[in-house]
Amino acid sequence: MKGYNDNTLHQLNPSTRNKLYVAYTRAKRDIYCIPHVFLDKYKQ
Repeated sequence: MKGYNDNTLHQLNPSTRNKLYVAYTRAKRDIYCIPHVFLDKYKQ
């Protein structure tokens, strides 16, 4: 999420960047990027 907010996704590890590309291009509907902090309370 930090790379998304800082507009530095091009600096990601190529493997991570490719996985992100595949996930985004295969999505059929809307994609929501949310910080990990918001998910922590629901993980328990």
